Amino acid sequence: MNCGTERWLFLDGDDTLWDSQGLYDQVKAGFERIVQKEGLDSEIAVQLLDEIDSAKVPRMGYSLERFRSSLSEAYLALCVRAGRTPNPRTTGQLRRLLERIFKRKPPVLPGARGALTRLRRRFRLLLVTKGEVRRQTQLVSDLGLEKYFDRVVIVDGTHAKDYSGVISDLGVGPSDVWVIGNSPRSDINPALKLGLKCIWFAGRSWLFEEEAVSATVPVARSWKDVEELLAEET
Repeated sequence: MNCGTERWLFLDGDDTLWDSQGLYDQVKAGFERIVQKEGLDSEIAVQLLDEIDSAKVPRMGYSLERFRSSLSEAYLALCVRAGRTPNPRTTGQLRRLLERIFKRKPPVLPGARGALTRLRRRFRLLLVTKGEVRRQTQLVSDLGLEKYFDRVVIVDGTHAKDYSGVISDLGVGPSDVWVIGNSPRSDINPALKLGLKCIWFAGRSWLFEEEAVSATVPVARSWKDVEELLAEET
């Protein structure tokens, strides 16, 4: 097959193929319980954490260290609001909470493995995932997903330039590429800027990723939906 005629699917990883947000949500729920037990304002705890964490993304990227520092800062901010001195034991409890939950592997989303197996028969598959290279590489390996992909690309944060660089390297045109991801901000809108075809995998997300999709695109809520939307592609 000539490289210029190959059809590619660029797939996001977190919360498109596997459920990372579920781990973050478990930490947030634990954070809320811990600060409530300490007599702090638990009603605003998660919102405050999200705001602090979202503001850190441009500087610290999609890293677990960012979330760890945001968790500590949110606790300190709640203490300041209450006129309380931070408790070192609580700080340690929050650190252990995060470490315990993030030792777990996020589950692969229902139907993803079967869909990847079938889609490989018709498309070349490229995983474009955001985060720390070492952590994301290990995660893809631990989940047994690398076998489905022709290439794996790990970026600090998906931007139009990241897609543009991959497309140039592959020698394909915009009409040869579909992008599938859960984040309008990081996955869909950057791809639309380049004229790529997109499927918005609507599902779990968080404050930083909240952004309106800049054009009308097909929406999938499951991997069955994705396959059905791509069924007419020849």
